[in-house]
Amino acid sequence: MCLVNNLRRYLFVAIVVLSISMVVSCEEPEWYTQDPPPAFFEGTPEDSAAIVGILTNNYPELLITSEFFNDILDSVGLPAIEIYGSEMFFDVDSPLIKQHVDSCGLSLVNTPLEHVWDLWFSKETTGTVYLLDTFDFSLSLHADQKIVAHYDSAVVIGSDTSWMIGTIDTFNVPYYAERLGLVGDGRRLILFDVVRDWIEDPEHPGDTVYAVLDPRQWFLSKLSYGRYCFPTVSSDIPGIDRIVFARQNGLNDTILSSCYDTLYSGHVMNRFRAIDSLLEYTSGDSIMVTIILSGPLDESDCSFFMTIGDGARMNIAPAGSEVELAGDGITNIYVEVVANDFYYYVNPEKSYKATLWLIPVIVNTQGNSRARPGN
Repeated sequence: MCLVNNLRRYLFVAIVVLSISMVVSCEEPEWYTQDPPPAFFEGTPEDSAAIVGILTNNYPELLITSEFFNDILDSVGLPAIEIYGSEMFFDVDSPLIKQHVDSCGLSLVNTPLEHVWDLWFSKETTGTVYLLDTFDFSLSLHADQKIVAHYDSAVVIGSDTSWMIGTIDTFNVPYYAERLGLVGDGRRLILFDVVRDWIEDPEHPGDTVYAVLDPRQWFLSKLSYGRYCFPTVSSDIPGIDRIVFARQNGLNDTILSSCYDTLYSGHVMNRFRAIDSLLEYTSGDSIMVTIILSGPLDESDCSFFMTIGDGARMNIAPAGSEVELAGDGITNIYVEVVANDFYYYVNPEKSYKATLWLIPVIVNTQGNSRARPGN
């Protein structure tokens, strides 16, 4: 019995000594070590060149994001000039100057627009192209009226004297003006995948596996819609909740701003879409366009524009405007929502605030339609 106790005591001491030595030396026993994780796949120059080549040679239309810039003046349906109660008393700018704009046009300052490419690889199976755009542009406008409101009327409130608008000069002489240094930015995502096939499993002869072919062969798999903000993402630019395209057959195509329901199969701005599942229409057909905002501005505070491909930029009504489609193949539909303050205010000057959605669709020529029912 004494011998057994001694053996137990010696074994316990040995375990303690071994544990202390492992802690002091910061070494792991051989049986505890693991192989290092595989290095993150970054792609090769050949992978990047293949992906860029597919885009530029096979899908050049997907690199187009600036067709809505058109220096031809388009109508703007603004309500008459109004002076708000909050503007009646002198604040910081004097005099208050407002104008009524009836048409405007956008022009890129630097053309052609150059994309900033950002290519990210995931594992060995996907590569995502980020097309990052920064728009540097100017705006030409035509106004048919201007008012100059002077804070020249004294108002005594208690022991204080305030100044409020007393004289308003109205000028009904039309004129042109230009605003420079306007900016916007946004991005589109295009997803590439690799070709796979059933091959013999090298580790288990006689079995087959669905493996990536060697060398890798890339193909365009999916793409996202484009969302652009002017001047950039902020809380006070117009927000779009959804856009509805109503077909002549009574079916509707709805594009949501976002949806995180994994079972929803419709069109969403924050999801990828396979090219063969883009909305399809026939050239010459008409759709009724409805735009629903998400805030913070109301419809009455905004102007709405739409451009189809390289066609004219047109002013539309958000509650429903009939628009004729034109194009052949993948065609961009641009929908813009612009805050009206920019058009009205000369002093104090207001920033250009707008949201734009780029929605790629397939427009088929007559007799070659493959359009599917609306979602």
